[in-house]
Amino acid sequence: MPIPDHVLVPLSYYGNEYQPTVKRGQKILGGEEIGTSDIDLMPPIVSSLSGEVAGIIKYFDPFYNSLVSAVKIISDGEDEWIESEKPPRVNASGRSLLDSIQKLGIYGLGGGGFPLYIKLVSALNVKVHTLIINGMECEPYLTSDYRLMIENAEDIIEGTRVLQKILSPRQTIIAVSDLYPSAITSLEKAASNADLKEGFSIVKY
Repeated sequence: MPIPDHVLVPLSYYGNEYQPTVKRGQKILGGEEIGTSDIDLMPPIVSSLSGEVAGIIKYFDPFYNSLVSAVKIISDGEDEWIESEKPPRVNASGRSLLDSIQKLGIYGLGGGGFPLYIKLVSALNVKVHTLIINGMECEPYLTSDYRLMIENAEDIIEGTRVLQKILSPRQTIIAVSDLYPSAITSLEKAASNADLKEGFSIVKY
């Protein structure tokens, strides 16, 4: 998929207005913080590409059905990303992994766009019995998930290990549609070479 000419990154989350941390004309990299919240635990909003900030604008967001502030970023076509915050690795402590996840500004792709950091912190307040990795997301992400499971199975398994390290679940399930045998084969191969905790399984639905 080609890199877009520009992106509009909303500075709003369910009525919570983020404060921009960039200004017009500023050069930024992918993954760089562009907005922060006054609400405790909320992760930052980060840029999805490298380029130049064109400004802070108002635009109509169909999800919220209202005008919201957004950072407009003009792509430089390079797709360069910051190196200061590496993806979390399993050999780190659970606390360190959580801190990395918060700094990376990871949000879910579902309708709620829920922050992963808050989801994990909430889960730590209870004893997690089963961790389910959903490989059966609805469209428009189903096809994307399918290709990721085939082409980036090792990354998915590594991410699963990170979540296992943080949550210590009794069992872990990766749920995959039985219509996608290629994805299942890729995940099984990647899992066979990984040090996964007991209770791990890939289940066909």
